[in-house]
Amino acid sequence: MKFIEILEKNKALKSIHSGMRCFIIGSGPSIKNQDLLPLKNDIKIVLNFFDKHEHCQSIKPDYWVCADPVFWKKQEKYLVPLLDAIEQLKINTKIFFPLHGMEHFKISRGMFLNFYAYMFDGSKTIDSPIDFTYGIPPYGQNVTLVALMLAIYMGCNPIYLIGCDHTWWGYKKEEYTDTNTLLPHFFKSFYPPMSQDLSYDILQSTIWVQKYQYLQIKKYANQNGFQIFNATEKGYLDLFQRVKYEDLFIPGSQNVINILTEIPDISHITGNTAIKLMNEELFEPALILIDAAIHQNTNKDSKIVGLDYLRSICLMKLGKKIEAIKAARQDLVCNKCNRENSLNLLRALGDDFTY
Repeated sequence: MKFIEILEKNKALKSIHSGMRCFIIGSGPSIKNQDLLPLKNDIKIVLNFFDKHEHCQSIKPDYWVCADPVFWKKQEKYLVPLLDAIEQLKINTKIFFPLHGMEHFKISRGMFLNFYAYMFDGSKTIDSPIDFTYGIPPYGQNVTLVALMLAIYMGCNPIYLIGCDHTWWGYKKEEYTDTNTLLPHFFKSFYPPMSQDLSYDILQSTIWVQKYQYLQIKKYANQNGFQIFNATEKGYLDLFQRVKYEDLFIPGSQNVINILTEIPDISHITGNTAIKLMNEELFEPALILIDAAIHQNTNKDSKIVGLDYLRSICLMKLGKKIEAIKAARQDLVCNKCNRENSLNLLRALGDDFTY
């Protein structure tokens, strides 16, 4: 098969998962602390050496993106064991490699592997449509960037990142130059210390490139109606709105993100300050402000609407479900213009009362 025909295969993937949520699972150490089994029924894009995760077979990744040059430079050591593992685990997945890497492959495989490719085009910008049947924008400083573009091409929405710790973004010069410092993964690293390949100054330049490329994809997503959220536990990638991974699996959880991103306009200095705090996930101080505003609002002829709605979100994020339901019900009664949002919030909280 000619390489251009391999890119043509991608045509069948365009918008194939339109409007469906997906998870991009990185290799950071944080996924050792997250239960991935609830992802069984979601669309999953995994990266590089995910075969080493204990739940790889259980969650059966739908797509697999590989970008590390070791796969084609040291095929017997890295590529062959990866493909062997996927076949032994009987994971029917679509595995993506850069086209220039596939040119060096000297392998063939059986029924459980379906090879796909992607190609970078240096002439493309984020103003061009992301199209995997041709060259895509040259944003490949990190494999997660390729996975994000693939998810967008397939129409996935919203898109969640987990295991994207980006630990190296936080390295100080003194610890980086320590020859024993390894790049941490959820598995025992077999990579040599990063400082053997990159000086600290070069590392910093690659980080700035990554940040720029992430911001370009974020711009594309915003312009085209895609939502990208970071559900990684901690980590350094703060360019996307943070959400709590566990919250994504409660009843009505797919509505929670809309609740947090579609907060109604409240023309009140206290309410606006609270919203800013909520956007920074500072729910406790936001709740204090909201409670104070509600207290000042009591018995006034002209009331500020929407405060109970904000209060319910804060209580929900702080794990106070019963109080959150009461606040959402209060908003439903007193704030008729926000009825649909209040109902979505109540559904997300698992309130089974019929309104």
